[in-house]
Amino acid sequence: MTRQRMLIVDDDQAICRLVKRLLLREEVEVITACSTAEAQLVLDGGRVDLILCDHYMPGENGLPFLQRIKKERPDVTRVLLTGSDEASVGVDAINKAQVHCCIPKPFESQQLRETIRRLLCQRRGDVASHARGFTQRRLGAMKHLDFDHPGIAEVRRDTQGAILIEDDFESLCKTFEDWDVFDDSTEIKSHEQVKDEQFVKLLGS
Repeated sequence: MTRQRMLIVDDDQAICRLVKRLLLREEVEVITACSTAEAQLVLDGGRVDLILCDHYMPGENGLPFLQRIKKERPDVTRVLLTGSDEASVGVDAINKAQVHCCIPKPFESQQLRETIRRLLCQRRGDVASHARGFTQRRLGAMKHLDFDHPGIAEVRRDTQGAILIEDDFESLCKTFEDWDVFDDSTEIKSHEQVKDEQFVKLLGS
């Protein structure tokens, strides 16, 4: 299974190192960025499953960044890390950036680890559910197709297990039609037997 990728965006490198250390035992690749500009480069360069972003940072704050990510990459799980006690920050985080979670600073290490683990597990479940749904839709489509065209979904194989294309299958059917399988006198000859018989015929001629 592909490891999930998590991006930590915080100008405080001590926080980045702490969170990264807390998640060492988790099945997740952790990437850090010290600004939203650096984080954007990471996002442009590859897949990211979850973003943990600080609110107050030099330059662009975390909230408008996550709000932009919601529009550009709505599939990414968004978490805001904030030390603000202003109610408006939490309201904007939910209404504008539609974050999946707000984590207050200072945070309790175990609580943060459990929160990130839960969000990643939920994300894995969504992906697995999507895959199951795709398989079910595919099987449903095949059944519908087979109902309209009986046998079209059947996979035909030869005696060795190789898949037969239509021409091969028709040829094989013709071979079986010409071969009387109920004739006990039918003799299956090896390649060497055939060569020996041909050699005897040549001597006789």
